[in-house]
Amino acid sequence: MNLSNKDIYLQYALSQFLPFGEVRRGSSFNAFNCMKAYSYNGERYGYYGYDASGERTYKYDIFSADSWTNQNGGMNVSLQIDKMMLYPNGYLNINQNGEYTKHYYADALRIASKIGNGFSQDLCTEANQIGNKLDSTYLDERGDRQYVEMKEELSELIHGNQVIDVLPIPYPDTNLCNLSGSGIETALFFYHPDHLGSTGMVTDNSSNITQGFLYAPFGEIITEFNPSWESGRIPKYSFNAKELDEENNMYYYSARYYAPPAFISRDPMFEEKPWMSPYAYCSNSPVDRVDPNGMEDEPIYNLQGDHIGDTKEGFTGTVLIYTGSDDIDFSNMTASEAMQQEGVDTYDNQRANISNVAKSKIWTDIASKLVGEIISGETFKMDDIRYGKIGCDPSIDENSNWVTTISGKKGIKPSVTGTDRYKYETTVENIQSSIVIHEVIGHIKKDYSDEGKTHHLAYKLVINSPLFQKTTAKYQKSVKLTYWDYYETEVGFKK
Repeated sequence: MNLSNKDIYLQYALSQFLPFGEVRRGSSFNAFNCMKAYSYNGERYGYYGYDASGERTYKYDIFSADSWTNQNGGMNVSLQIDKMMLYPNGYLNINQNGEYTKHYYADALRIASKIGNGFSQDLCTEANQIGNKLDSTYLDERGDRQYVEMKEELSELIHGNQVIDVLPIPYPDTNLCNLSGSGIETALFFYHPDHLGSTGMVTDNSSNITQGFLYAPFGEIITEFNPSWESGRIPKYSFNAKELDEENNMYYYSARYYAPPAFISRDPMFEEKPWMSPYAYCSNSPVDRVDPNGMEDEPIYNLQGDHIGDTKEGFTGTVLIYTGSDDIDFSNMTASEAMQQEGVDTYDNQRANISNVAKSKIWTDIASKLVGEIISGETFKMDDIRYGKIGCDPSIDENSNWVTTISGKKGIKPSVTGTDRYKYETTVENIQSSIVIHEVIGHIKKDYSDEGKTHHLAYKLVINSPLFQKTTAKYQKSVKLTYWDYYETEVGFKK
């Protein structure tokens, strides 16, 4: 086959930007499309763990320590763990030496990070107390099982060869149960982002420049002020304020990994835009658009409940309604710019003008964006709901915002219906938390109910979900107050 100069150049360009020159090669994915392991050249490896919702909880940076020929003609490989990073939540990370970084936000934008080192107490005392009461062998057994899984998943990256050792085990060598430190946190750093949220500069508490980046349009770092700055202590937050994994040179976007100029796996919502490559970043408009989590953009609906366009922000925030009849392209507008267009308003302001059928369509569309997500160990599916849609009926229960009805009859699925009387704002995150986490996962999948005196646990699911941090203050207050009301009634404990 003869290749033109253009074809040769394209192949070369892809080989420079994508791992191994092709999507997903050199990567091992779990059943939920989360990348578990990665190797660039068989010498350096990354290994990753996730919680039930698919958010990353830890990563290892691993190097090949030794290899030798086995009796089958392949290679036995011994790996050495070099670094580790733990992510207990979005506000803290901790490395293998017990050095931790606290993160501070203004809304969703990270504005500062503070480094600390050491604690004044034993971190493992409470964990051991719980473990000894339940099962004293649990942690050891879970560690042994994880070690076997780790070797198997890393072996998938070196076809025909076998990882027989990952050292040191247990890791890290540092005793994280007995860290010592002064408790003084003097290392405070501030992020200075551009219009996309990408880190332009980082300054310390004395206004000294400690780090800086220049980017190509799709996020490749052209030059870096100080490549070794705080290496291994602060994750390298750069393009779109996303973490750049130095062991694989990809950005972590929660739903997917991004190897500029493309994602390495398909958009979970790719069927919404069949004309667009499911690997494309920001609809191929990286200079003026932002992708917050690797999924499609924020929808705008019309009065009939149809999804008619997207703004720049991504699938998040206030639900907008367009009441006009003109064909407007919202893709190049921010939400605030869209609100300045004639006929664009919020759902809450247009509530009285939206029919029950349209409300049902809007809620169903918003909820459907979480199809396939693992939440508290349960996979969300619209098929678990009667007719695969969320109903709207303001008359069914004057005391409730959302109602789940379980008939108990064979073959009849539970229904979820909204009354549209909720007092909090209509945002994507508020609606998804209520419908998907509380109603479907809590009431349908977990069977939490008034009768079982477990209704408070459905609210606890919402509160403990990572999505809860993105809901509005009014919504959070409403959920927490209702949780304590149910907790007092069902458990008998007053706050």
